[in-house]
Amino acid sequence: MLEGGHVDGKVIVLQPRRITALSVAKRMADLWGEPVGETVGYRIRHESVVSNRTRIEVVTEGVLVRILNGNPTLEGISCIFFDEFHERSVDSDLSFTLCLHLKRQRRVPVRMVVMSATFGALGEKVSKLLQNSRQIISEGRAYPVAVNYCGVLNLRNWEPRGPRDFANTVAKQIQLALDEHEGDVLVFVPGEREIMYVWIALNNMGIGDGQRPKNLVPWAHRLIDDSKLDLSKKIQVSPLYGTMETHEQDAVITDSGDGWRKVILATSIAESSITVPTVRIVVDTGLRRVKAVDPTTSLSEMR
Repeated sequence: MLEGGHVDGKVIVLQPRRITALSVAKRMADLWGEPVGETVGYRIRHESVVSNRTRIEVVTEGVLVRILNGNPTLEGISCIFFDEFHERSVDSDLSFTLCLHLKRQRRVPVRMVVMSATFGALGEKVSKLLQNSRQIISEGRAYPVAVNYCGVLNLRNWEPRGPRDFANTVAKQIQLALDEHEGDVLVFVPGEREIMYVWIALNNMGIGDGQRPKNLVPWAHRLIDDSKLDLSKKIQVSPLYGTMETHEQDAVITDSGDGWRKVILATSIAESSITVPTVRIVVDTGLRRVKAVDPTTSLSEMR
């Protein structure tokens, strides 16, 4: 759109998560052959990398709400991309509604582009909201995937022993996957707490590199038995969740090299937000915490 001269002002690209905003901004900057902060920049909570030369800003949902609040006429903004639109939240719905209101009631000449890899029937509804705008479908590639269902998790006694039992069960499945297949492993677990339990379970099974997670609570160190760790296996175990620092997230998704394999213990942020080329195995617990709206407070919370 920039090179074709379709927009005069800035382009705002909305992403649902910090890690997605960072990776998208870096990828687009690479395509321009520039560092982040030149043509392409990003703004997330507590961090902004933009300059007076920036034409494309990748932002998170809360940042877009603040932009709309501080610039209600969208002066200097020509287009807003709503990416991953199916991952709806209060902030994203509010931003979309406000932009729609500005186009309809105040005739603000801003373009709205709504994108999703899993639109389904929602695509038709969004098209009607945008005055029957044209839908563009880009077909992707399908790769053969073998699915094995184990059915080994029992959630009836999740508390108080549940997290440790859960972690031991997941760790055993990871060990089997490592023994039977090549490549790195991506493991989906519900949250940061469960990630730490699984990390400990793997360490006590001899899988890991000895690097303890930064946010491991003090009492959890008593559960770790470093005498069982086998560094000769050359397997790195790394957590990945939304509140990690940017450089920590980058280190996780970077190829470790030197013959080391990697096990990434991730929340759902890795489901559609990042690509790890070396991953050949996915272990999915089938559990996740989702954002829901509390009707009494009208605020989003994780459940």
